[in-house]
Amino acid sequence: MSELKDQLSKIIEGLKGFEEGMEKTRKGFDALPFIIKSYAERDFELGSGKSAEKWIEESRRYRSLLESLRAELEEGRKPSQEKIEECLSETRAFIKSLEKLRQYLKNLPSKLASVPSYLLPNLDKSISKARKASEELEKFMIELKKLEETLEKLCS
Repeated sequence: MSELKDQLSKIIEGLKGFEEGMEKTRKGFDALPFIIKSYAERDFELGSGKSAEKWIEESRRYRSLLESLRAELEEGRKPSQEKIEECLSETRAFIKSLEKLRQYLKNLPSKLASVPSYLLPNLDKSISKARKASEELEKFMIELKKLEETLEKLCS
């Protein structure tokens, strides 16, 4: 259970960072020129599967569930089988959702490269940020998959 507690702490911190990143994304849309703001928001939602606001909501719900599991472990209580199964199910669902976001971020640099520079100031910076976000998300998903494996072992 110590391994699980450590994994949960790492994932919870990662989710907080994810939520901060999505909040920056949301604010970034607000800073865009009016002519492309609605296009960019729509493209993000269609490409990633959700709006930035919905990603934040989903992450917070998932994080809350993991925090409650971690709290039980920290109090020395053994979580119920139902709680572990719920966490496993939600972890799988979150990984599946993130896969669409990961693919969107992976393709975003080439999409941004086609935007005229006068419409998007600091285009090179935006492309670099998209690449970095994609790489960070891939690393985070590896940690989520490790958590999934640990939860699977506890279910069997």
